[in-house]
Amino acid sequence: MANIKDKICIVGAGLAGTTIAMYLEKKGYNNYVVYEKSDKVSSKAYSPIMPVRNANSEWEDRNIEMGLFCASRKSPALFECEEFASISHVDGPKTEKKLKNEDNTEFVVPFKSKLKAELKLRKFFNILKSKYMGFDVSGHKGIADGCYDGLSYTDLRSVNGKNEFLKNLSLPFSEFLLKNHCLELVDFFRETFTALGYGFLDEIPAAYVLKLLNINSLGDFNNPNKLLTWKKGSGAIFENISKKLKHPVILNSEVTKIERKKDAKGLDKVYVYVNNSETGEVFDKVIICTGLDSYLTYSDANEIEQELFSKIEYSKLMSMAVKISEDVVPESSCIYPEHLSKFALGHMLGFYLRFPDATAQPLVTYTLRNYANSEEVSLEKAKENTIADLEKAGYKVEEILELKDYYFLPHVSSASYADGWYDKVEALQGENNTFFASEVMSFTNIEEVAKYSKDLVKKFF
Repeated sequence: MANIKDKICIVGAGLAGTTIAMYLEKKGYNNYVVYEKSDKVSSKAYSPIMPVRNANSEWEDRNIEMGLFCASRKSPALFECEEFASISHVDGPKTEKKLKNEDNTEFVVPFKSKLKAELKLRKFFNILKSKYMGFDVSGHKGIADGCYDGLSYTDLRSVNGKNEFLKNLSLPFSEFLLKNHCLELVDFFRETFTALGYGFLDEIPAAYVLKLLNINSLGDFNNPNKLLTWKKGSGAIFENISKKLKHPVILNSEVTKIERKKDAKGLDKVYVYVNNSETGEVFDKVIICTGLDSYLTYSDANEIEQELFSKIEYSKLMSMAVKISEDVVPESSCIYPEHLSKFALGHMLGFYLRFPDATAQPLVTYTLRNYANSEEVSLEKAKENTIADLEKAGYKVEEILELKDYYFLPHVSSASYADGWYDKVEALQGENNTFFASEVMSFTNIEEVAKYSKDLVKKFF
């Protein structure tokens, strides 16, 4: 039973932890604490400061982006985050993208192929609207059973219903397209979903792909100058949320142990130990916002939790900021379609050029290192390949400014999805005074994580 006076521990201050705290506070909860083991909030919305030379040939410090860097214009939960943080996307830099061959010549899509894809896309959207009602509702609850139960995409209303066709969302996305006679769209979706480092379309279930690319958002991602970005980077949203909270995130505080047991009065409590402390702090409830597989390493997880959370998989994404020679400077962000398949694993998917007005700036590259049953590409080999790919395209790397190795897009396999993994986890919500709000419960972008946080608070607190 919800009690606004409950003392609540939020573990992790990524996208989920910060938005959970925000929505709890907006609902009137004040007795909470957020622990984060690192020295910053939200590592996947990471916007470090680096030198950039502006149009007047003057060097200045600006926030670049090495993780999540954009959003669709139809992002109502994101707008709630912006409002709380007093952050606006109005002055964010606009970007363009070009498709390139490995040698940096233009990757040309024949006109007939482009026209055919556009016609197929209209058909696909009509299929989604007419056949898959509920596909764009927040979270994944009920999907494997042909149901939906979450917040609507456009206005955050609570909606639920039944639709047997939703079971098809457990299929790998390429199979989902084939089942709906739209396989010709694989390349079209790959040029955004895979290019952004989320994974390969023949392994990731359709439910995840459609969280990012759907009727409401695909137009923006296909025309990147329409996407929302932020002058000080996406990281500023979550840094400011923390600052605005009545109880800001406590950094450098790793939860090293959780015990769920009765206190001296016989009441069920959660004991949280931070930085290997010998004494646990007592809470009424705990909300886990770290990776659920990592939760197994510090908690008294029961057998059901261990079985479920050990099935979580990741796309391993290397993001690297590099300084290049000024002899050849790119005009825009680039995607390399030849590298968007499993056969080019460990090679650069593309790079992000953040500031159109700058005459010199870091390039941020994206490289996937793993695929299903294939051997993982080592970090060192991925770095070597990426530098070689840049130089083949004519960009000489002078210095690696920073490198991030993300365990990106936590997800489960198509088999686990179809077997009701999400419904089994949702059935655990509240047991032992424990709740789960990790990214895997939604999708790795700001909008979907924030929507899930809002819905969790709405349902249980």
